[in-house]
Amino acid sequence: MQTIDSTILNDVISLKTTKGIEFINPAEIVYFGIKNRDVKVFLIDGNTGITLHSLKELETLLERFPFYRCHARYLINMGYPIISRK
Repeated sequence: MQTIDSTILNDVISLKTTKGIEFINPAEIVYFGIKNRDVKVFLIDGNTGITLHSLKELETLLERFPFYRCHARYLINMGYPIISRK
């Protein structure tokens, strides 16, 4: 039986989505936002998905990562670098 390195698991969370359970590195998440009662996850690579978690549940799940509830509808990754474009 192969053992799993715990340092890898420390950098991954499991999210219930409409596609099933997905394992995502929080560093790849830009933000979560609510639209029409759906909580959408927006990833660095431009992909999006719908989670079956509330933002309150996500806040608890991500409390050890640099996420911030900046608005009633948004939970943002403060570790995501913002690049200004001119």
